[in-house]
Amino acid sequence: MWSLFKRKQKLQQGQARLLYGTAFFLGLCGSLIMYTASTYFSHVWGDENVGFIYTCIFASNLIFLLFLHSIIFFFGKTTTFYLLLFVQIICIFFLSLLNVSFFGAFFLMVSSLILSLLWTLLDSLLEDFSLDEFSGRIRGTYLASMNAGLLFGPLLSAVLIDSYGYSGLYFVALLFFVALFSVSLGAFYGINYKIRNHISLSTIVSQIKKCPNILYIYWISFTLDFFYAILVVFTPIYFLQLGLSWSDIGIILSLALIPFVLLQYPVGYLADRHTGEKELILLSFIIIIVAVGLMPQIETTSIFVWALILIMGRVGAALLEVLRDSYFYKQIDGDDIGLIHFFRTSRPIAYITASLLASFFLVFFPLSEIFWLVVVCVIIGIYPVFRLKDSK
Repeated sequence: MWSLFKRKQKLQQGQARLLYGTAFFLGLCGSLIMYTASTYFSHVWGDENVGFIYTCIFASNLIFLLFLHSIIFFFGKTTTFYLLLFVQIICIFFLSLLNVSFFGAFFLMVSSLILSLLWTLLDSLLEDFSLDEFSGRIRGTYLASMNAGLLFGPLLSAVLIDSYGYSGLYFVALLFFVALFSVSLGAFYGINYKIRNHISLSTIVSQIKKCPNILYIYWISFTLDFFYAILVVFTPIYFLQLGLSWSDIGIILSLALIPFVLLQYPVGYLADRHTGEKELILLSFIIIIVAVGLMPQIETTSIFVWALILIMGRVGAALLEVLRDSYFYKQIDGDDIGLIHFFRTSRPIAYITASLLASFFLVFFPLSEIFWLVVVCVIIGIYPVFRLKDSK
């Protein structure tokens, strides 16, 4: 009996490592798409309509998230993940064949939607491997693996676009998505967790009422996702307006992602063993406010200066990302699939809110001033930090 338990434990550890490999490839594939999507859309519909396009994408994402648990009820988590990944590969295949066009933009919108759902499903699958007392370390390793993939994306995508255009970029992305499919087959072999019961909205609301900390950490998550929504979409466009080349942008964005790889596991470990999350979340907010507040005041084309500013902002974001996930997943377990999907609605809601506000804002103000929206949102987001009950 003991030897059977040890074999099962060893199998789970091996699958966890493959899951981290899946996270790496999903990060790499995702970065090839998301850091160039806004400029692709601007070529097709113009800078002024980019916010509206992202509103459509994340409104669709929100709707799918609200019904995702019903799909998982019938197919299971793993099968749903494979089905979405297969559709994603088809979208990227067509993108690799098409020039920049309306049809290409349509496939890119679908691809962006599916990418967000894949991240949500991978989060949910990871929770089935997790124990609360190790949540920070597990989440830290998972996020560090994913962000190690994200690290190479901006530089690689910039080189590919300069050399081969968007078609060359998406052909390489197609190869990585096929690799992702192969690795995920090993990670989830023999596993297909299903929801035992349908989950109603009233059930989720009653769970949140019993644990108000979930609502506070959701607010904090919304704040971080709002930061990502503005920075990921508008920073490349702003840099191009300043006169930086795609090669320069690729270098800056890749350097800015280093904190995600280096800091997230140590911070997760620190939160598990010593400090808890609350104090570190507050520190993260302060760092983000300072960094983003500098962006509209600087108009240099120096790679060094912009890399320093973005690295500072990403230090705050890297800390907040792992602390947010660590705190939330300590409040739930793998069966709370409704709460997991509710928690991940912060991203589409933040992107919808950011896109609508940005579209309205840009009617009256230049692009450089849009970063003040992030500063205001983060300042407001400090309030729920003081209401959190610390995990330590």
